[in-house]
Amino acid sequence: MSNLLERVDFEHIEAERDPNLIHYFLQTESFLRIFRGEKMFVIGRKGTGKSTIYSAIEASADSSTPVAGLTFDDYPWALHNLVRDETKSADSTNTITWRYIILIELAKLLIEDARQSGTSDDKMAELQRFVESAYGTPAPGLKHLLTSLFDRLRHIRKLELPKFDHTGFSAGAIEFEETKPQEKAILDSIRATTESIQDTVLALLSDKLYFVLFDKLDDGWDNSPFFKSSMIGLLRAARDLNIEANRKGKSLRCVVFLRSDIYDCLQYNDKNKAFSDIEFLTWTDSSLQQLINRRIAKSLDLPSEENAWNSVFPTDPMRQGLSNFRYIMRRTLLRPRDLIAFCKHCKDTALLDHQETIDNRDIYTAEATYSERIYREFLDEMHKQYPIVDRLFEVLRRLRNERFTYRKFEKEFESTGIVEMDPQAAIRTLFEYSIVGTFRIGGRAGGSTLEFKYSDPLIQLDLSRDIVVHPALKKHLKLVEMRARKGRTGE
Repeated sequence: MSNLLERVDFEHIEAERDPNLIHYFLQTESFLRIFRGEKMFVIGRKGTGKSTIYSAIEASADSSTPVAGLTFDDYPWALHNLVRDETKSADSTNTITWRYIILIELAKLLIEDARQSGTSDDKMAELQRFVESAYGTPAPGLKHLLTSLFDRLRHIRKLELPKFDHTGFSAGAIEFEETKPQEKAILDSIRATTESIQDTVLALLSDKLYFVLFDKLDDGWDNSPFFKSSMIGLLRAARDLNIEANRKGKSLRCVVFLRSDIYDCLQYNDKNKAFSDIEFLTWTDSSLQQLINRRIAKSLDLPSEENAWNSVFPTDPMRQGLSNFRYIMRRTLLRPRDLIAFCKHCKDTALLDHQETIDNRDIYTAEATYSERIYREFLDEMHKQYPIVDRLFEVLRRLRNERFTYRKFEKEFESTGIVEMDPQAAIRTLFEYSIVGTFRIGGRAGGSTLEFKYSDPLIQLDLSRDIVVHPALKKHLKLVEMRARKGRTGE
């Protein structure tokens, strides 16, 4: 019989690499609300499970649930940013492009469904003719939706539109002036095509449940006004088409998965109007314990998920009387990725000693490797928006203590010679990403509680209180604990 610990599934933390990961999310309330169409935007910090829910919906695709899953790791963002409708407000310059992409993706689903069923009609045939004439295939890839148009318009001056009777287009074509810039010609093509096919595409949707999913949008994130405007345009286009399809009695789910730090940067007039459409991915100790129990129970084929944790981890307490689950949770940012990663490092450590289960010594040893992982994830997440993030970490490292005052941070910050931001902006940035937190003074029972932004998005940094580096980073930054005096920590 194989080692019990070897059979526990802690191996992958990304949905793309773990085919079983989606099964642990299918029972979550977030997945169900999104699948039922109650929510259309999925907003969460990196590592909270956005891509896993995306993969779970994509894996649900069948003949009754067509799914177009779009990821943007190789998308031509430079060209996308050129195709802008400057006659619109800054919040709407990209809306028409996103509507076009959604409609072409729906057209591809309809064409494939007609092919498989062997049924079609005049409108479906005309839609397929247009897509094939525009792209040379009935199923063009996402990255070709703009680049192929760009190449095509280098050689033609006239675009034949699909001839649907109700569109009002008498000529069925648009012509381009030779002096017109190519990006303007593409925009004209996109606008005319969208106006021509939108009503027909929505009318051709059957009683099936259609999904168009947008994930990995942060691959194009560069903190530029162009990207922010594009994301606003996507949110508006997805919401508008969902509402319009619903009015026509169609089950369309255009779902956008977006990192919370990117969403927070977007400012537009009707942002609050869409608040009820957002599924904010948040986790608690309890929901994460259910998730990890489900994972352990499935991989070990246990009869019950309850207390599956104790089949792998010991029950004896750790420092300060904490359970090992609670000890590990304090070193996460309440994300599935963190918990699974820590457990994997614990497993690897225990297996080096040929153990059947993990003991508390393995947890202490694994913490160093886990701490470095978290550090590198922050660098990866923040470097596009804050290229000096590694230098901000160096300021924390030079403080030596995990707990400090703003005055100490300010003094150390100024000694580094960083000129790209001031010390207040720096500490608030670290706070927004939950790299540092603050203390909330207790009530009747006295004492204080650590608070981080991920646990309460509404909290604000109070510079008059002591600040603390998140426990996940303590080992890698080589910080030591320092007991605070009553009131303020000494200078």
